[in-house]
Amino acid sequence: MTYTKPYQRLRWASFIALAGLAAPALAVDDTFTVSVEVLSSCTVTADDLDFGNYDGTEKDAQSNLTINCTGATDYQVALDGGEAADTANRVMSGDNNAGSLSYQLYQDGSRSTVFGLGADDVDQTGIGSNQTVVVYGRIPASQTLIEDTYDDVVTVSVTY
Repeated sequence: MTYTKPYQRLRWASFIALAGLAAPALAVDDTFTVSVEVLSSCTVTADDLDFGNYDGTEKDAQSNLTINCTGATDYQVALDGGEAADTANRVMSGDNNAGSLSYQLYQDGSRSTVFGLGADDVDQTGIGSNQTVVVYGRIPASQTLIEDTYDDVVTVSVTY
């Protein structure tokens, strides 16, 4: 039987343990790309335009369109002719078929530029947050008055 001194066993155990720690860990590396594509997009919300009560005198009112397009997106805002299908001659019809009232929608507060389609649309560039486009309305004076509630439905189109 061979007798080993206890300190020799300890020395061998220490050597084996240190030999395992001294071995370098192996690693491999790589890279990957993180990406996303942001597509142009727009949303639009239109507030109703309410003229209130009409007494035969010229009546003005305004409404807001809230448009949100991704940044740097060019867009055009157009308003159709409503039920009359004519941006130059818009009319509100009476709920009880009492007749109609002429009105017009404009791009500017002086009410000189009609807000319509094509050449009469509004061109803007998106900023990635809400932008407000004001619609200015006017009912001309001296129209035949028949008691009723008059309305029209106008479609807002945002093209981008």
